[in-house]
Amino acid sequence: MSSSTTRPGENSVYTNDGVDADTMLDKLHLLRTRIEKWCNTYGYEHMKNAKETWGKGKNKGILVWKQTDWECVDSMHNNLYNGTQYFSSTILKELNKIWNRYDITLPPKYSVK
Repeated sequence: MSSSTTRPGENSVYTNDGVDADTMLDKLHLLRTRIEKWCNTYGYEHMKNAKETWGKGKNKGILVWKQTDWECVDSMHNNLYNGTQYFSSTILKELNKIWNRYDITLPPKYSVK
């Protein structure tokens, strides 16, 4: 095979489950858009946090750092776009939970936790 001939997907980045990076970028963009539409309908104050850090010692019980679901998805999108990122099955399951959480037909108190 000559050096000018490439096989399908040869220059693509794949996640560990075989999903093409372009497909994953599209899905992350759809999820980000879904969160935005849901928040425009029900309010950004109802958006959940993907990650939280609570204070210790004298700051116990105080939320000192948080990453919203939108920020988490945006960060994953940017990391994948700018380089290679592996998506473990745990991360993919978390993304599925986030997808289900922002169903536009379900108001905040009925959304999946």
